[in-house]
Amino acid sequence: MNTFAKISLVGAIVLQSAASAFAMPTSLVPLSDINGHQYQTAIEYLHIKNVISGYDDGTFKPNNTINRAELLKILVGGAGYAKPDAVKYNNCFPDVKNDWYASYVCFAKEKGWVSGYDDGKFRPSQAINKVEAIKMLMSAQGFPPAINASAQTSAYIDIDFGQWYGQFLFVAEAMKILDIAGNKYYPGAFITRGEISNNMYRAMLIIDQKVGSFDQVDMNQAKESVTPSAPSVQVSAQTYGDITFAVKLPSYTGDSALSSVLSSFTNPNNGMTESGSTNIQDKKPGDIWTTTYHVNPKIDATDTPVYTFTFWVENKNEKASEKTTIKVSGLTANPDRPTVNVSSIAKNSVTFEVLPGAYTGSSNIVTYNYKAPNEGGEYAKDYFEKTMKNKLSIGGLAPNTTYSVDFWVINANGKASTKVTVNVQTSAN
Repeated sequence: MNTFAKISLVGAIVLQSAASAFAMPTSLVPLSDINGHQYQTAIEYLHIKNVISGYDDGTFKPNNTINRAELLKILVGGAGYAKPDAVKYNNCFPDVKNDWYASYVCFAKEKGWVSGYDDGKFRPSQAINKVEAIKMLMSAQGFPPAINASAQTSAYIDIDFGQWYGQFLFVAEAMKILDIAGNKYYPGAFITRGEISNNMYRAMLIIDQKVGSFDQVDMNQAKESVTPSAPSVQVSAQTYGDITFAVKLPSYTGDSALSSVLSSFTNPNNGMTESGSTNIQDKKPGDIWTTTYHVNPKIDATDTPVYTFTFWVENKNEKASEKTTIKVSGLTANPDRPTVNVSSIAKNSVTFEVLPGAYTGSSNIVTYNYKAPNEGGEYAKDYFEKTMKNKLSIGGLAPNTTYSVDFWVINANGKASTKVTVNVQTSAN
């Protein structure tokens, strides 16, 4: 939970509107609709702090209003609390049961930040106006209400500190948490998502730096490390000894362009750790970068290892993304078994089509092999595929009889595939 240095509000206070938070030229967070917005810096700060997350479509909608339930979710996170326990915090108002926001609302009620309306309801989906939002914000951040607020005059001609909100709004105005230019605040207007983000941002920086108002904040200290998103990784090719990865670079690169892809792999076959960094400054966000690892398995290994690889990216400001870990099951030294189809059936013969599997094991296929009840043998790969066209005919069979024939392949290291057994019945005529 946040703590802060208490602020003296005794005596005359000159109240002025503070300047807007500095707008930045490009967005530091993956929100598509805040670039150039007047509250961009504030929204980015809260996003980096995981106080806000935006919508599923990647937008924040800073000009939209915010309802009472949504606001409390932000206030709980902004005050430094984790998500409240939904088992403990629920059913605290007649209209707040077990909805997604119930734990936030009920936690805030327990803390004394909210009390509901005269009819006992909280009205979670109702849009919230500016003074209601500021009262909740000041309560959540632990700022004490002013005792002598009603005797003071606001810089805004439409603010009366003698109203119910005065003791909270007076403190917010004095600390320059408010940020509305001109001489009107419009206290009854609905607050937008951008406005409350800016108010929260200012309050959090005041607390963090233990100063009396936002104009005393050191903006250099307020800068946050901004990291790129993690890459996505998948296997694009695999053999017995090599694994090739396709690493998709993230579209969000943090506060600068990407500079490198980093990786790490500890090989269970020999205990060696391989780490590397590759310059990717010629790549664009979303490009695919490929790399191949030689896993060096033992030909006579009896078990199949599971390989674990880790990839991450770094931008030009030396901010590293989170790591992406991918586990890959190794392949055996044996080739895949062939695919066998029956091409034709006669009363004394059967013709089979034998096609190789996609994976040839630790080396290329050398022979195609078969075993029928009265014969068997092997054919060299090139001869079988080019001359015989992958077709094998077995003759001298009895009519209307069922036969079992086994097929398999062997690679250059003498590793055999599992056998494919085909049961086929000759025709009666």
